[in-house]
Amino acid sequence: MICKGCGKEISENQFFCPSCGHKNEVSNGVKNTKRCIKCAKEFPEERFYCDVCGGDLAPIMPAQEPVPNQGVPTQGYNTPYSAQTNQVPPYQTPPRQVPPYQVPPNQVPPNRMPQNMVPPMAPYQSNAQQKNKALLPILLGVAGLFVIIVGFFIVSKVLVELNSSGDLGSYQTTDNSDNDSNTEEDTSTYSANDGTYDSTTDATTDDTSGDYIYTDLYSYTELPDVYSLDSDTRFSYYNNSSYDGISTYVFQLNDTSLSESDFYTAVDDYCTLLVNNNSFYYEEEFTNEQYNETGDLTEYLSRDNVCVSVTASVEDTGYYAYVSIFPLNDSTESITFKNYTTYIDGRDNQYFDEGTEVIMDNGMAFYLNDVVVTDMGDGSAVLDAYVDLATINSERYFYPDDLIVLPKDSYGNILSDACLVEYITDGDGYSVTTPFLLDTEYYNSYKVSFVVPSGTTTFSIYGTNITEDSYAGPIYYIDMQLE
Repeated sequence: MICKGCGKEISENQFFCPSCGHKNEVSNGVKNTKRCIKCAKEFPEERFYCDVCGGDLAPIMPAQEPVPNQGVPTQGYNTPYSAQTNQVPPYQTPPRQVPPYQVPPNQVPPNRMPQNMVPPMAPYQSNAQQKNKALLPILLGVAGLFVIIVGFFIVSKVLVELNSSGDLGSYQTTDNSDNDSNTEEDTSTYSANDGTYDSTTDATTDDTSGDYIYTDLYSYTELPDVYSLDSDTRFSYYNNSSYDGISTYVFQLNDTSLSESDFYTAVDDYCTLLVNNNSFYYEEEFTNEQYNETGDLTEYLSRDNVCVSVTASVEDTGYYAYVSIFPLNDSTESITFKNYTTYIDGRDNQYFDEGTEVIMDNGMAFYLNDVVVTDMGDGSAVLDAYVDLATINSERYFYPDDLIVLPKDSYGNILSDACLVEYITDGDGYSVTTPFLLDTEYYNSYKVSFVVPSGTTTFSIYGTNITEDSYAGPIYYIDMQLE
């Protein structure tokens, strides 16, 4: 075979000429007509891609005949290299031969690109584009989390509204709608602040109960089907007691953000709940009468032969509501006075005279010396009883219910429930806190004050003669009339 570089004859199996280093194709019986435009590898005509670098193939142009060396050095691609026989030029070291990848006929060769070589058609991506691709999953995650949170709040709101439409839920009083005027009227509510009962309160301006949630709680043993006050989540159960057929349950307002006015409104909401949901009848006339005459913030409701009184009490340790359950008086079919029923009704009695010593079975002893009634001009009066107190027992304390007053008008009609002691001052004019320890050796003088309705002209004063859990004996009383 003749070298195409220098024209010398070389062996048929030599790829490179030992004289000039020119690369020669070994004849395999197939004439190569195409050459790779990148690595110059020659291929037959039926090939389309280089199986070494993947480059495109181009037709081989006819080569010019080599020019004989005339001894004058020339420069060019086909210039013979005047070196010793079999010497390889220092700058054309033969590369290591890699067996060509044989691609089946009529098949596009695989992409066998040299390492670190970018594919010809690969798009260029800047650093900013790569960063944007990296941020895309994070942005999608944040958006998905936002959608989940918004969906949660929407579902929660829907559930609350659905709960509000049930039996209790967020309690709403029944209302009557006028389609022509679009006016909503709430069922009657009692305003303890002004002592009036408004039977047509506008629900659009006085809808305080709608902001609070009611639950189904039944704390009353005597009325197991009646919602207890702690059904209103603003209140929590505190304790209960029972005495002479009257059960009293105490609840504390646990929402410290509410004002005193809000507290009275919350108690009023509960009374409306009993009317609308438990078939109680609101004793409007009696409730207003008691408030105007005594100032007690107590609402009375009745059902069948049972009465429920709800009293709002502002105390040093918080706001408390007292719910008392007691039977109605069958003979009069009217509200039974709580204190009258507890301390007076049905008991044996013992009359005493003014200025005489009374020693009761519970150990307390007293003299009633004088009584003065002062009208306060606000629908109430203060009855001051001047008494001497002592005890025949050791460690006997005086309590506000040891002495009580039943106020009456000039015809002997009872004006209100029996009144307990409101406050006490000693002989020197200093206020005394109850309960206080009585002296066992000497009588001490006190002014015992009661708040009674204005117009009280006749009254009865009672020594209740009770112990902590029972009656010690008969009740002692005296009937008096103002001059």
